[in-house]
Amino acid sequence: MESKGQYYPLWEKKRASIIKAIIYGGGKVALSKSDLTPRGERKSYSFRIEYKNGQPTKRGGSAVARDLQDILEKDSSFYTVVAGKEVVIRMGVSFEVEVIVTGDCLSNEDIASVGKVILHKKFGSGTIESIDGDNVMVNFGTETVKLNFKFALGKGIIETKK
Repeated sequence: MESKGQYYPLWEKKRASIIKAIIYGGGKVALSKSDLTPRGERKSYSFRIEYKNGQPTKRGGSAVARDLQDILEKDSSFYTVVAGKEVVIRMGVSFEVEVIVTGDCLSNEDIASVGKVILHKKFGSGTIESIDGDNVMVNFGTETVKLNFKFALGKGIIETKK
């Protein structure tokens, strides 16, 4: 029986890159077999996961896929960026995670809105005060900081709060 969570460390490292690919309408995240084999030798590491409007429509059956879904679904910003989209996350024999996004890409206003609370790795909890293009002004209590919202969200620097 496979132990749950054996691929968590790998997917935790790649989580921000996968979310960034969703934000920007798709992309690829390179892995190598050596990223996966220390966590468990198997015939195939291939998988396909699908989401429609933020809800999983096809769950991966392997431990590799299940652990990725667990990591993504524990991140509150994941639900924000997949809302209104159809997203396929798959990996074949090339050890490249491919993210395919259809549907409307979210505008900054869909992802960030005035009054929305975010969590920043350095500053903690803050509230968005204003939006100007890709930038948001966030009040963290003692200081207000200008952030490139999509960049910070994609890099895992911030998370949106449910």
